[in-house]
Amino acid sequence: MQKVTCETVSPVHIGSGLNLQRQIEFLAEGNEIALVDDKKVLSTIGSENIDKWVHIIERREKLLEYLKTRKPGLTLNDVARRILRINGSIGNIQYLREQLHNGMGLAMIPGSSLKGAIRTALLNNWLKQHTRLWGKDKLGFYKKGKFEFQDNKVVEACFGKDPNHDLLRFLQIGDLHFQGNTEALVVDTMNYTGRGITYKDSVRQLIEVIPADSVAEAGMQIRKAHLRKNLENGWIRNEPDYLKNMQSLFSGVNRHTIEMLQKEMEFWEEDRGESIVDGYLNTLESLHEKAASLDENSCLVRLGFGSGWTFMTGAWIKDEELVKDEIYNDILNQARPGNRKYRDMFFPKTRKMHRDFHLLGFVQLSMAT
Repeated sequence: MQKVTCETVSPVHIGSGLNLQRQIEFLAEGNEIALVDDKKVLSTIGSENIDKWVHIIERREKLLEYLKTRKPGLTLNDVARRILRINGSIGNIQYLREQLHNGMGLAMIPGSSLKGAIRTALLNNWLKQHTRLWGKDKLGFYKKGKFEFQDNKVVEACFGKDPNHDLLRFLQIGDLHFQGNTEALVVDTMNYTGRGITYKDSVRQLIEVIPADSVAEAGMQIRKAHLRKNLENGWIRNEPDYLKNMQSLFSGVNRHTIEMLQKEMEFWEEDRGESIVDGYLNTLESLHEKAASLDENSCLVRLGFGSGWTFMTGAWIKDEELVKDEIYNDILNQARPGNRKYRDMFFPKTRKMHRDFHLLGFVQLSMAT
């Protein structure tokens, strides 16, 4: 199995599924957050004061202040299972999206998450190489007069009719486990309103992330023997270029990332001069230069929370050579609630980022030498 190094080029968040509540599950002080360790809290207050603890939670009072009355000089470390440095001003944000960790307490990116991002890149590459208009019968169905979008027919044409015939079953990717500390990142939403481009303060979020410049390794392999057996038995018709070797796979993924960054820069170019857009474009340009500088042994790919609809899907349904306008509008009515209200605005009209223009989810994969 090929050993692959993963370096986070920007902060990455893969959620555990938990939103932790302030004053109950996390405490903030200064530029740090403590994820509460219930056993440590109980040790600090004593079992005889559990009722007081419950009372504080129910009334949403300040738990940290009470803990300090029970133990003068108490620090966050005294009651924490994990300490996070805060990047940004959390203000009155009440919830923290927790990063996924393994059983040993290490932040992780599952191999399935990475494989999903690679899958998106390969699907979009295939669609560009096999241009055709996809009719409504291949893109979904009508239910109670509304169009329900499904891409399973498109995915089937690209990768195979079912999991037993899926070409990407020959690609194995291990989980990535990161040794360093995570941090709490304040994420804002750049929003196009029709009157200008601003941050949408009502949807600011606090996210636990694997910081930029973190490094982990995982095994990755193309199961060539199984692939050859399937070809010999006629279970699959041909060997796609991206499964010929790891270099071909990485080149295909990187080509998609470069194209997505290029399209995103072109899309926002007409709004250059807006301070938020200028910062966003500068970051996109830096990422584009990085991706373009990589050789066939490396690739840049985006995954996880905050990567946005455009990068998560590859935005292929917006390609008029693949999807007719009227079908796209039906899909958009499903994808964006209240779409008729926003019909004069582009989709998607928001982008998530830190106010220092850190974009989430970019990682560089490199074959270890």
